[in-house]
Amino acid sequence: MGIPGLWKVLAAISQKRSLTEFTAREGWETRRHTTGALIIAVDASPWMYEAQGAIESVRRKGAARASLGKNAELRLLFDRVAGLAYLPVIIVFVFDGAKRPSEKRNTAVGAAEHYLAQDFKKIIQNFGFYSHD
Repeated sequence: MGIPGLWKVLAAISQKRSLTEFTAREGWETRRHTTGALIIAVDASPWMYEAQGAIESVRRKGAARASLGKNAELRLLFDRVAGLAYLPVIIVFVFDGAKRPSEKRNTAVGAAEHYLAQDFKKIIQNFGFYSHD
């Protein structure tokens, strides 16, 4: 996901707010007299690679796989999604589909789906959120 140069265009009008503040203001206060819910799209790919990298980093520092527990990457993803569960919004996690580009953020992208994707989609669904390929 991404539009080249978008952040440069938006820099002049951007505001820094926490996700909690943004969703409270835009999700509840601004929309309290409407039926439309605030919808936020989240690029799922960085979440999976960050979880994978965090566990690999801990293992490189000497942690045994047994001490991290089974499915450590999925536990990290679960905890991150759980942190979004109380927000007054609809969240759609966007996954790289079959027509993904061969390069994202100046990095070559493999054709195969990330090994965490299917289980991550189950976590997302069980929290009542949505996913899109």
